[in-house]
Amino acid sequence: MQNNDSGRPPSPPITPLVKATLTVLIGAYLLQLIGQNWISGGTHSGINSLKLWSFASGHWRPWQPFTSLFLNGGVLEAFFDWLFLFFLIGPVEQLLGNKRFKRSMVFSVTLAIFVVTVLDLIGAISPISAGAPFTGVTAALLAMLVIFGLSMPNAQILLFFVLPIKAIWIARVSGLLSLLMFLASRDLTSAMALGGWLGGFIWIRTGGGSMRRLSLMIRKKKLEKELGRFTVIPGGKNNDPTIH
Repeated sequence: MQNNDSGRPPSPPITPLVKATLTVLIGAYLLQLIGQNWISGGTHSGINSLKLWSFASGHWRPWQPFTSLFLNGGVLEAFFDWLFLFFLIGPVEQLLGNKRFKRSMVFSVTLAIFVVTVLDLIGAISPISAGAPFTGVTAALLAMLVIFGLSMPNAQILLFFVLPIKAIWIARVSGLLSLLMFLASRDLTSAMALGGWLGGFIWIRTGGGSMRRLSLMIRKKKLEKELGRFTVIPGGKNNDPTIH
């Protein structure tokens, strides 16, 4: 993913977490294919009840936001998700450390689920897309992408494995595309992508998902805005400031 001095992209680090993640996801996908194509007898029974459905569909269940993360759509969609995970997990894990990486993913995916749930509740998810459930690791992928891009802005990423581009631009463009795709389609998948990107962005900007730091930053901005309304004018023999 990142170029070395010779101009050739090095192999991504294959950490135990990379192996474990891909093993779990591939295993879950095999069970999904067997369950929904060979065993399940109804359209919305069995494996389909583990996918995330919109409230408007009438098939929403409270466990679906979590179980849907271990499932996937078509074979090519699943393959490319695994491929991106293979290239992203190692570098981001090395960048953050194993524990902070896991916390960042929990934070980002949880925020994505919250965003999707709120958008669904307020009717921002189109009723037309209610029949298309969400599955996959979209939220985690977008979170990893923005975390890497904002942490290593000058790193080179091979777009489509050919075109070198700075990581910061990948992070920014992926956020813009996520927003545009949601505005255009208003479906669960684009909402989850947007939520995942926001999760990764907030994680980095708050110094590791610290809500206390985020609160302090907001208070600091508010204080600076309040102080900006005052003008300090030197006056008096002792140059004591007079505030108007």
